[in-house]
Amino acid sequence: MARRDANFKQAVYAAEGGIEWAKAKLDMDPEFSEGTIRIGEIVVEVQVIAHVTMSNIVGPPDQEEEVQEVKYEVISDAIYGSDKENASARCTLKVEMEKNNQIWSILAYRESTI
Repeated sequence: MARRDANFKQAVYAAEGGIEWAKAKLDMDPEFSEGTIRIGEIVVEVQVIAHVTMSNIVGPPDQEEEVQEVKYEVISDAIYGSDKENASARCTLKVEMEKNNQIWSILAYRESTI
């Protein structure tokens, strides 16, 4: 039982690491969409979906401008064990985030474990 709990904790930490890895990748390449990293016995699969919206900043007619806003949905799936079907622990994080003034903000966070 203690080993199983330890495996779950490691899967959670690895999934959180996947979110941080996605932030770093997006800082270098805003088009980053997916990747896989291995942390010891854990494989972390990361997917990024960009949601782009355009909005107008209202002001005097000659000073109106259109601004692009990007929110990212990041899914980080950490699998402890040989594969998805035989995993001894698994944690999936789904995070919605955005970046303003070089600072990442998490808008929503959902965790599921197996």
